Amino acid sequence: VTLDGPALRAAVAPEALRAVIGLLLDNVRQHAGAGARAWVSWREADGGVEIAVRDDGRGVSPGNAARVFDRFFTTARDAGGTGLGLAIARGRVEAAGGRIALREVERGACFVMWVRGVASP
Repeated sequence: VTLDGPALRAAVAPEALRAVIGLLLDNVRQHAGAGARAWVSWREADGGVEIAVRDDGRGVSPGNAARVFDRFFTTARDAGGTGLGLAIARGRVEAAGGRIALREVERGACFVMWVRGVASP
């Protein structure tokens, strides 16, 4: 995993942010394929902080893209997937007043969340 971004402060509990990023990285491990790499980056955007978790793996098919945040939707049931990880991630981000989405990219998958920012002291 590669981390990249400026020092920013977000209005979300650190443990909630760690949990969401962990769920997104688990998703990479389960779905991106062997040898896939992941990047976590962040930037200021729309008065808040935009955090992206991107990989260079297999990506999400157009047919599944609209359903990835649905509870119990999984393409990995045979491998033990429950279809709850992304639904939980969405719930945690929304509980903090943010939003999360799957962004279309040329290769792999890119999940982008936005949370309110906190002014630096």
